[in-house]
Amino acid sequence: MIVQCPNCHSKFKLPDDKVVAAGTRLRCGKCRTVFLVDPPAPAPAAGGGLTDFDFPDDLDQTPPGPATAPAAAPRARALEDDVPPDLFHSETYEGSAPDGEDEDRDDRPVKPGFSLDDVANLPLPGSGVSKERRRRVVILVTVVILVLAGTVAAVHFLDLWPGKKAATVATPPAATAPAEKAAAPAEKAAPAAPKPEETAKVKDIMLQNVRQYYVSNEKAGQLFVIEGKAVNNFKTPKEMIRLEATLFDEKGGALAAQEDLAGNTVSLFQLQVMTRDELKNALASQVGVLTNNTNIAPGGEAPFMVVFFDPPETVKEFGVKVIDVKDPPRQ
Repeated sequence: MIVQCPNCHSKFKLPDDKVVAAGTRLRCGKCRTVFLVDPPAPAPAAGGGLTDFDFPDDLDQTPPGPATAPAAAPRARALEDDVPPDLFHSETYEGSAPDGEDEDRDDRPVKPGFSLDDVANLPLPGSGVSKERRRRVVILVTVVILVLAGTVAAVHFLDLWPGKKAATVATPPAATAPAEKAAAPAEKAAPAAPKPEETAKVKDIMLQNVRQYYVSNEKAGQLFVIEGKAVNNFKTPKEMIRLEATLFDEKGGALAAQEDLAGNTVSLFQLQVMTRDELKNALASQVGVLTNNTNIAPGGEAPFMVVFFDPPETVKEFGVKVIDVKDPPRQ
């Protein structure tokens, strides 16, 4: 038979033999409400084969006997047989409750009865599914929060906030340093102009994606980094591209200069954790030079990186230019 909780209207399947004639008290598996279920009314006996007959008119009417209470109908409406059952406890109802105790029936302790866990083990729709869905939502929200927190922490500790790095500065190839455009101090002699043959030698080596930024190193302190790519626009292969990087103050005076061969770069993490000697050795590695800065075909490129340790605080500008390039040996 199908029973229904009068409180939450949940429907459950209950074997007919579990309900005794005096009634059975059940506890709802969802809202824990205790209610009484009467046995189903017996099916009326079939009247097939009986013929109608008339009573004599003079037959005395049988005096009415004591009123017989009709068979109690099930308090729960019968529904389809495919309604999924739930798990609840029940017990036999012993005798009728005294007057005035119907209202407090739910407050009385329920006597230990039988468990219907072995009758049906089908989950009630919306109970187990909702708990599992709620658990998945909590896990998903927790993962998203952890990912966001880790991203913010990484950006903060690695100084990756937008605006931290200086804007990318494009330096024209073989161009003179910015200080050469500014007026030189009176006490210093004007720099010598490059020779025409030197300019022609490097005129088609183009510098691209040149940028500079500061990095805080754990062991070496503040670093001023310049990196970019040297592109071979000659019609013949080239190699051993050498560059010169210079730092200038706001008046165009040179503060520091450094020459390096193209071909070596290091990662941001290495810039933050490697010692001064380790960085110098990595940027002067012959392996990187031989791999990236030899026999560069027309249109090919070689990466470069120049690192200034403990740069002056008065640095306002920087310049990079190609000062030398060689032809590969003929084979």
